[in-house]
Amino acid sequence: MDTNHNRLFACLSFLALGSLLILSHAALAECTRSDVQYFLSKGFSQEQIVALCSQAKQPAPNKNSDYQAYSEELEARLRIERRLQQEEDDILLLKVAIAGESVKLTDDWLDYQKPLCLTAGNRYDVEARLKVCPNVRYRIYFKGLEVKGYNRKYLAFGAREIEVVGKVKRKLMHDFKEYNQETRRLLFASYKTLSRKDGTSIPVRKDYSVAQIQEILRRYVARANQASVD
Repeated sequence: MDTNHNRLFACLSFLALGSLLILSHAALAECTRSDVQYFLSKGFSQEQIVALCSQAKQPAPNKNSDYQAYSEELEARLRIERRLQQEEDDILLLKVAIAGESVKLTDDWLDYQKPLCLTAGNRYDVEARLKVCPNVRYRIYFKGLEVKGYNRKYLAFGAREIEVVGKVKRKLMHDFKEYNQETRRLLFASYKTLSRKDGTSIPVRKDYSVAQIQEILRRYVARANQASVD
């Protein structure tokens, strides 16, 4: 403890002596004692400080410049950390809120899978028709996407869905090889009929806020549109 105290005292004594020596050279200059001590604390040599203080009518050194630079850097880091945390929260929320599987999110698109029920044939007896519900992968691109309101799959009943209009790619995750050629043809025809060309409807589980999911989607749309401009 005494050693540290002695070192601190020696350091302060050195700064004080140094400032007195420099002020003796710059008695008619613009620098004050506090200016000289500031330069010494930043590692300037006595010759450098004398040269600086000998320049008459120079503006006073900006003692807050280092703090301002640090403050700006800290603010930038905090913005990045907040964005990363928000993106992490968005991904976690979408994974549980979207009524689908394998939910993935990037700056460019949202990707998930959900079943799509298809029927083969047009028999009068509906129960006799073949009905299968394979998974379909949806990749929704944010650039130029329009996020509309939500509705229910069956008017006032069924799953809540957010309608989006824009570029959507679909991939049927089943090839129906276990069926004969005619049945496969009918199933693919049913899939084509049920696949919208201008968008899709994103299903939301009942325990989660539709408005919050819409907000996340619109935030990513705005970011993707801005990136295309930049």
